[in-house]
Amino acid sequence: MQNQIPKNWQKIKLGDLGKVVTGKTPPTSQKDYFEGKIPFITPSDITDFDVRYGYSTERFISEKWANKSRNLRIIKNTTCFVCIGSTIGKMCLAKQDSFTNQQINSVVVDELKSDSLFIYYLLKLKQRDIFKEFGGGAAKPIINKSTFEAIEVEVPKNVSEQRQIAYVLSTFDNKIEVNNKIAKTLEQMAQGLFKEWFVVHESTKWEVKKLGQILTLKHGFAFKSEQFTTNKTKNIVVRMGNFQQTGGLQFSDNTFYLNNTNGYEKYILKPGDMVMIFSDITREGRLIGNVGLIPNDENTYFLNQRVAKIAYDQSYKYFLLCLFNSRIFHQNCLARADSATVLNLKNEHVYEYKIADPDRDTLDKFNKTVTPIYRKIEFIKGENQKLAALRDLLLPKLMKGEIKI
Repeated sequence: MQNQIPKNWQKIKLGDLGKVVTGKTPPTSQKDYFEGKIPFITPSDITDFDVRYGYSTERFISEKWANKSRNLRIIKNTTCFVCIGSTIGKMCLAKQDSFTNQQINSVVVDELKSDSLFIYYLLKLKQRDIFKEFGGGAAKPIINKSTFEAIEVEVPKNVSEQRQIAYVLSTFDNKIEVNNKIAKTLEQMAQGLFKEWFVVHESTKWEVKKLGQILTLKHGFAFKSEQFTTNKTKNIVVRMGNFQQTGGLQFSDNTFYLNNTNGYEKYILKPGDMVMIFSDITREGRLIGNVGLIPNDENTYFLNQRVAKIAYDQSYKYFLLCLFNSRIFHQNCLARADSATVLNLKNEHVYEYKIADPDRDTLDKFNKTVTPIYRKIEFIKGENQKLAALRDLLLPKLMKGEIKI
């Protein structure tokens, strides 16, 4: 029988699990409200489901605002769910005590009634269904607090069973977190080597060139919403939402799949292709100009509008990767990008950037030094992809009681 509740499970409203907190933005005129260290989470801070392991919010709240708004504070392991606007349905698990803005409803779980990690994974599973039922189709989608509190979920009556399920799923995420930290350290090593070779010891004999002399940019197709499907296929469109703030690409969240690929062959990307994001909606422009490499897996990746493929001689691969991931290049993108509600780069902003072009011998030696580092990074990313896939395979089975712990 469909929708049959497993034995010893029960239906319960989100509001009965503890309390639902709707956030609030402090008055921007009070600058001292933002001069603190308490994270202030907004939808733009949520880049994927795993932000609980490493988000860095754009703004932080002071103790002055915290004391004034104690009822709005959410505790560690609280699930934050965006309930209004174009980003409705995005969610994360707070890494520490935090505050949110008014677009977010947060489920602060009473640990005597349920397990906070279990509720996070449960809402992760139900995210699409919640959006379709309560927010889909509206001109301005919204799930107000009372509606959000009334959403019913099915949970084991025994809290210890919930904790056991959450433990299994979080084991995968904990390993992914460790891997991400290792990858970040390796990327910092590569950046340090790049700085040592090409900034500190830049040769006066190297010819100064514009990037337009050593690379070309190819932009993608403006796919329309009706061309996408919510069903997972092996045809993935590389979009703005797939770029990470720390550099690189992710496809664990905000991934769009094509239901028909006929006629778009020229927009297919090859494994190892380097792509750059040309638009950014984050407040501080944390994504503009970021780059990533297309994974070598069973999927086919398509180039979307406002993302560009970078074509170059392969001897420049790691030199360019380090350059584009450097702070100085990012600052250049921020300074040159056209700014309205969205930051937009133009080709000339990249083409006109000047570098000291190293001789081939130096490039070859640098490549031999950093290639093992980047191969290790790619291995880690591949392992994370497999871990995430296995976690997502187990998620619905555990949350529906099909697998007993």
